[in-house]
Parts: sequence; structure tokens; C-alpha cells
Amino acid sequence: MLPGLPPAFDRVWHEGRINKLTEAGLDNSMLLNTAELYRNITNCVKYKGLIWEAFQNKQGTRQGGKTSPILNLTFHNDLIKERILYV
Repeated sequence: MLPGLPPAFDRVWHEGRINKLTEAGLDNSMLLNTAELYRNITNCVKYKGLIWEAFQNKQGTRQGGKTSPILNLTFHNDLIKERILYV
């Protein structure tokens, strides 16, 4: 983690990530598979045996997902480069 950058895995915007992957030249089939992996994700909260109504999730990477670190870095790469230049 770089100083001044917050933990980022929960902040990755799904559509923005696809745009970044397109800019990076990701193969079309990989791009479509990645987009599908994050399409229409819903979450719900379970607390003390109660389950709240599901809600749509439009940001973040899958916790523990093997692709999550790479997707996170791809999305935040420009911010990291900019931060390094100005530190």
C-alpha cells in the first residue's frame, strides 16, 4: 500500500474497471468474461441470524478472488503512477 492511498479493493467501480481493461488492450473474450463475472452482483447482510434484503453491488472486487489483485491494480494503476510522481 502506498502512503496516501486508501485500501482499494472495495472501491473499484465495475464499469470503470472494464474501461481500464479496454484501454490496456485486453483480449475481447477476456474482456467479456471479466464483465460477465461482475454483472448483476448482489449482496446481503447477515447479522445475528437476521438476513437483510439483497442489494446490487456496483463496485469492489470479489473477496478472495484470484483475479481481484490484478483487477484492482489495473483500475488504480494511473492513480499509483500519479502518486509516485508527486511524492
